[in-house]
Amino acid sequence: MLSVLIVEDDMYTQRFMEKLIVSHPLVGKVFPASEGGQAILIAGEFEIDIAFLDIELSPNNSCNGIEVAKSLKAIQPNITIIFVTGYTHYALDCYSVHPYDYVVKPINKSKIMDILTEVKSLKKNPPVKVAEYKKSMAIKIENKLVYITFEEIFFIEKIGKESYIHTSNEVLTSNYGLIELVKILPGYFERTHKSYIVNMHKIRSIENLGNKSFVVHFAGYDMAACLSRYEYEKKSQLFRCDINR
Repeated sequence: MLSVLIVEDDMYTQRFMEKLIVSHPLVGKVFPASEGGQAILIAGEFEIDIAFLDIELSPNNSCNGIEVAKSLKAIQPNITIIFVTGYTHYALDCYSVHPYDYVVKPINKSKIMDILTEVKSLKKNPPVKVAEYKKSMAIKIENKLVYITFEEIFFIEKIGKESYIHTSNEVLTSNYGLIELVKILPGYFERTHKSYIVNMHKIRSIENLGNKSFVVHFAGYDMAACLSRYEYEKKSQLFRCDINR
C-alpha cells in the first residue's frame, strides 16, 4: 500500500486532496502537512512513497515547494514527487528535482487517481526509468505550458543559453539545459554531441563528413544533428552503422 505525503497550506485544498487520496484502494496512509518543516519531519520519521507538494506555499513558510522537494529527496531518494500549483510558470523550475508529474489547479480528480495507480505500478517494477512510463513532457513557452510527446521530438539542439526542440510540427525554444533534459527524456534519447540530444527512433542515416565528425539524418525531417567522433565511438553499437573511417 502507498504512503502519501500532502504538503499544502490551503486547508480547504489539503482536506480535499486528503479525502480524495485516502479513497484510492492502493493508498494505505496519508500524512497532511501545512508547511515545509512539518513535511521534512514526517519524511524523517515515516517512509513516504509519494509526496504531493504545493509549489507556492504562503510567505509564512520558510521555503517553497521546490526547496521542500529537494530536502525530501535528500532524506528519501526514492520518493516520488508530484507538484501541485496554480501557477504554470513554475513548471520548468520543477524539473530541477525531476518530479514524476505535476497537477495544475483546479485539481482534476481523475488525474490524481491515475497518478496514484501509475506510481504504484512504478514502485512494483522499479527498474524502469520514470520517463519510460510517461509519454510526454511539458515546457514553458512564454506564458504558456506546452506539452510535447516524446515521439514527436527528432532532436534537441543547444545554441547559446537556449535549447531548440525540433518536433514534427515546430521548433520550440527552452532555456532548459541539455544535462537536465537528458534526465527527463526516455532512454532512447542519446547525447550525440555537446550541443545535441537525438531521438534514436527517428534516425534514418548517419553521414561521415571525413573530418572526425558525422551528421545524423532523420526520417521525415529535413534538418540534421551533429554526432561527434567521440560519441560515435563510445556508442557505436547503439548506432549500428558501418561507417568508413
